[in-house]
This record gives sequence, C-alpha cells and structure tokens, in this order.
Amino acid sequence: MRNKFFNAVLLSAAVTFLLAITISPGLAAEKKYRFMLGTAGAAGEVYVWGGGAAKVITQFSKDVQLTAQLTAGSGENLIRLNAGTLKIGIASNEWNWELFNGQGGLPKYEHRALFAMYKGDWYWGCRKTFPGNTIYDFKGKKFSFGPKGGGSYGMIKYGLDALGLKFTDFDAKYLSVAESVNALKDGSIEGYFVGIGTPSSAFLDLATMPSGLKLISLSPEDIKRCHQKYNFLTETVIPANAYKGVDYETRGVGRWHFLVCRADFPEEAAYQIAKALTEHHKDLMAVMVAAKSSTPENTVQQTIIPLHPGAEKYFREKGYLR
Repeated sequence: MRNKFFNAVLLSAAVTFLLAITISPGLAAEKKYRFMLGTAGAAGEVYVWGGGAAKVITQFSKDVQLTAQLTAGSGENLIRLNAGTLKIGIASNEWNWELFNGQGGLPKYEHRALFAMYKGDWYWGCRKTFPGNTIYDFKGKKFSFGPKGGGSYGMIKYGLDALGLKFTDFDAKYLSVAESVNALKDGSIEGYFVGIGTPSSAFLDLATMPSGLKLISLSPEDIKRCHQKYNFLTETVIPANAYKGVDYETRGVGRWHFLVCRADFPEEAAYQIAKALTEHHKDLMAVMVAAKSSTPENTVQQTIIPLHPGAEKYFREKGYLR
C-alpha cells in the first residue's frame, strides 16, 4: 500500500511543483529564500499551525518567505521531501521515525527537524447517544481514521497494532477533518479519530451537535501497552470541560508534530526560521492556542531525528542546547 501511495504522491507532487513555478515567477525577488510549506488538509490544526508559522516566519525573518500548501499530510510531505519537490513540511513523529529509518514501506531518507509544533492528543469522538464507552465497541461500525498518508492515520495504525486491532475490524473510512466532522454530524459515520492539539476547532464544532459530543478514553492498561510497544506514543490528557458538555478528562496516547526539512535545506534559512518562531512565539499563539507547546525547549527534548545544523546553531547560541 505504501509503495502505491509513494508513486501516486510523486506524480501529484510533480504536477504541483510545475504549477507552482509556472504561476508565481514574479515573486522570486521578494526574499532570498522562498518555499512552499507542506501542511495537511483544510480545517485541520496542522494546516492552521502551518499557516500561522508561515506568516510569522515571512513577517519576522530577514530572508525567508513561506507559503502554506494544502497536502494529504505527513506521508505526502515526507515523500515529497525525499523526491525534492518540497523542501520543508510538517510531519508527525511516527512518520518521521519511519522515513528516517526506512520503515513501513517508505524509502529511507535522513531529513532534519526544525521546530516542535505540539503533541497530537487522542481524540476518539462520537455522538453522545452512541451506546458504547470503549474503542472496542466501535468494531464493525463506520468510523473515520483520517486520510491515508496523514499523521492521524499513521498514529492510529500503531495504536491499533499495539492493542491487537486492525483497520479491518471497523468499517473504516479515510476522510479529511472537514469530511469527518460533517459525516459525524449527519450520521454517516459513528465515530472519528484524530491526533491533534487541544483545543481543536473541529471538536469545538462537534460539541455543538444536537446529540452532544462524547470522547472515548483508553484504559490505563491500554495506554501502557501502546507506550511499551511504540515509545513515541505517550499519554495525553484532554482536560474536563475543554468542550461543551464533555465534563470529564479524556486519556489516551499521542505523539509530537514537527516542522521538518530536507537535509540540504539552506543553513541560514533554518537559522532564521528557528529564530523567528522562538522570538515571536506570542504571534504564533495568536493564531492557534495549541502553539503554546511550540517552544525551543520542546524542540530539543522531543525530536526523534537530528536537528538541522542551522536550527541547532540558533539553539546553542541562545542556551537551549549545551
């Protein structure tokens, strides 16, 4: 499956790249470094963060201009980094681990980390009227796991495996954030999983459903099983009352999202990106509350691939790395 996905993405990436260089030649002189930033689907937090980061970096760096681009998510972004049709993108840590180590059917490519985004929390949501209270109650039900190639799909693949489950145990759908929200509202699906930051605009919306929103936790035993098998899956807690009508904590597993780039990404551009995101953190948080976790400390502590030398240089200068 991954090989077919790889070939399809290469074809679409080539078309996207040709369109990009055809329609925007007049912008080349604006800044020294101009890049498309691979994000994810519209209406998702990854795209919101990417758009905010692109704005902050373009506004506050001397030489870097970024434009957020809609993509299928982490898998597409990383494959396009490998192919050279994308220089910088967003990816969750299970996909970073796969590509860097040549696992999961992906070609091995040693890309680099630039900046931490946030931990994608465990969101297993359904209408409050759904009779079950564990993820196992959704077996055989119509359920969306996000688009194949996206970060949430990659994350839940490992979570299900650790718990002895498969996508085929469900009537699995692979819908975008917007499609999943609409399908859950109109009853086309029974539930939706996504790994995103808190608060989530998608779930703020779902909490207004006439039926109300229910969030399903994993048991402590299941959380332990996930972390023991895949150590990049760590416990997450969505606080009580984060969403209307959800007056209890929701516990599960999640993983970090990162801004990443090709190993040959210009060192000065990487330095300026790390500098802009660090020194203008409040401007990024003004776009997305979950960006409170987008800090140099989390970047240094949570990356599972090497830092880009340009970002590393900035962090060392400012004392975040010794």
